[in-house]
Amino acid sequence: QVFEVAMDYVALIVDHPVLHFLSFAGVCQLQAASRFLHQRSLRQKWREVCLARGQLTAEERGRYWIFASGAHHLPATLGFATLHECFAVLSTRDLPDATLSIISRDVHRTFPVREEFREGGLGQSSLHKVLLALAAAAPGVGYCQGMNYVVATALLHLDFDLPKAFGVSLAILMHYDFGSLFAPAVPRLHIRVSQFVHLLQNFSPRLAAHVHVTADALAQQWILTLGVYAVQPDAVVNMWDLFFSTGWKTIFRGGISLLQRLENVICSEDPDDVAILLHRNRRETFQKVAGTRRQFSEILMDSLSLKITNGSLDVLAARYERTRFLQFVDMLDGTAPPSTPALMAASLDGFLCEGDILRVDRSRLVTVNRPRRSGSWCVPTCEDQGGFIEVPLAELIYLKTRLALMESETSQGVREFEGQIHALEKDRLASRQAQQRLDSLKTEAERKWEKKAECMEVLHRAVTQGGTVTQDRSHLQFQVASAEQDFFAAKARYQDFLAKYRFPLDKAAELNEAKTHKIRQLHALVSGLQQRKDALLDKVLQGCRVEMDGCS
Repeated sequence: QVFEVAMDYVALIVDHPVLHFLSFAGVCQLQAASRFLHQRSLRQKWREVCLARGQLTAEERGRYWIFASGAHHLPATLGFATLHECFAVLSTRDLPDATLSIISRDVHRTFPVREEFREGGLGQSSLHKVLLALAAAAPGVGYCQGMNYVVATALLHLDFDLPKAFGVSLAILMHYDFGSLFAPAVPRLHIRVSQFVHLLQNFSPRLAAHVHVTADALAQQWILTLGVYAVQPDAVVNMWDLFFSTGWKTIFRGGISLLQRLENVICSEDPDDVAILLHRNRRETFQKVAGTRRQFSEILMDSLSLKITNGSLDVLAARYERTRFLQFVDMLDGTAPPSTPALMAASLDGFLCEGDILRVDRSRLVTVNRPRRSGSWCVPTCEDQGGFIEVPLAELIYLKTRLALMESETSQGVREFEGQIHALEKDRLASRQAQQRLDSLKTEAERKWEKKAECMEVLHRAVTQGGTVTQDRSHLQFQVASAEQDFFAAKARYQDFLAKYRFPLDKAAELNEAKTHKIRQLHALVSGLQQRKDALLDKVLQGCRVEMDGCS
């Protein structure tokens, strides 16, 4: 009992702003104090909140980035004892002249306005060395534009400690799926962009519709540079802290929250000018809401409320995989298989037709969203993500026929349901109009009754006051009789209409319920079609044979 009271007291303190004054290390120590606090910290995201607020000190950051990213495992993976030895050896290895030329060109383009990276400064020489070591450490990846911004940001926040910056940058490549983004032909960039655009459509449909022309280019730059393309490296550091802990969902959350802050500004611009706003003038645009570390920290705090999980990213990746496969199936015409140039033109660069067999490189269709912090890693290839899928083209042609048949059956069912829903809606509208007419007749009858009552009151006053004009009394009596006649006529119309339309009026609620039920059946039919298609495609993508039932 004493322990439970103590834990409640600690929990009461933790729920109050005293948590704001703890460093990230202090929060981790408090989290490890008991199982009770550990469970509470998971529910309330203590670590994520502290990292988003910027409570990781500069002294803690170097060690945290090394261990959270798994960089301390990399020397053993590459056959070295320490990061210093690994960097010293790899930074002096020979590289192709083309790679050296591209690296030298991009080094001079990296943060040219910052004092550290001006011509002849410490930043340029350090960046050049680390990029050379990275290209040597991952020859299957080499060098790609965008790496320079990632490495330069690592150098800035690690006090230009070259071995540490090299280790963290290599861990980003190896443990966070960046090797497949920076590899030749950027094989997984399209799927990452697709995930970003779908999430933007889910959370900000108005904004997504306004920036749809430039959304892909914006997502590419945000993803390839881990946000440094849009936000200053000093401001983006908190997002990097979170990224090393939680993985890719942090990058998507940060980018979408940043755009949401600018939604009113972006949507007030002409769609043709959005590209200028978000690309040519990006620094000025994003500087307004995320110019400082504190401003971007507030954006990160808001981003924690976005329901983006690694599981939801897996679902979007699977959807992208099915979409690409269906795109290839639609290209089949039953004669000659699609040529390689046609596949490349359709951005199906992971698909290859060899005779009567389709070979699909799955490494271009899947993503790794969770950090891989173990030391075992290999250069990203198709074998790393499930190898090639080999499917006979005859099966795919049959699959296309089967999918078309499913679409046809579902379309027929949809038309039937739509006809039934239309008939129910017609009956419901007729019932509603009848109810409105009935209410109008009832109101008319009540108004006639009030008119009769007023005439009776005037006649009563005339009689009780002993008036001498008989003509006035006769006129009042006539008005009373006329009002009474009008009332009975209105009441008769109301009763006749009520008797005539009693059935549809009683059935109004039932018709509405029947319409709702039919709409649910329609949605279930369409959803069932999608589930059947997904199951069939998943079966093919998992390498299973599609059973042909004799359908031509």
